[in-house]
Amino acid sequence: MDRPSAAAAGPSAAAPSIAPAKPKETQGASDAGRDGGVDPAKLANANDGQSRPEIPERFAGEWNVNLAHCGTDLNDSRVRIEPRRIRFYESVGEVTKVTARSADDVTVSARFAGEGETWTASHRMILSPSGADLTIDDVTRHRCPVMPAAK
Repeated sequence: MDRPSAAAAGPSAAAPSIAPAKPKETQGASDAGRDGGVDPAKLANANDGQSRPEIPERFAGEWNVNLAHCGTDLNDSRVRIEPRRIRFYESVGEVTKVTARSADDVTVSARFAGEGETWTASHRMILSPSGADLTIDDVTRHRCPVMPAAK
């Protein structure tokens, strides 16, 4: 199988690989950011050991570069964000730390596992003002519509 940083074979092979790079240790986020006059300490939990860190609810959902591929595995850009978990194409990360720069700009650190390997990485996530687009590191994805539950 390909590593998470390699282009996936199959239906998404024509799309550029945008799965998260798997660093040897930790992938850092840029220090540049916008604060919008919001106190970041009030946005994300304090990560003080008393509670598990969570990604703010406004970031939750499925995101994809191609909206036509929402709800499928046809594109390796698919990301599903939950409060304590990030699911990339071939890896899953358990959130260990959330650092907020503003209500729409957080850095999430997680322990990832995929394809028989584990690693730690940090990803900067910037939500557009409309909430319709999410940039993770340098890749912008669109919020997928909520799919009806299967009966």
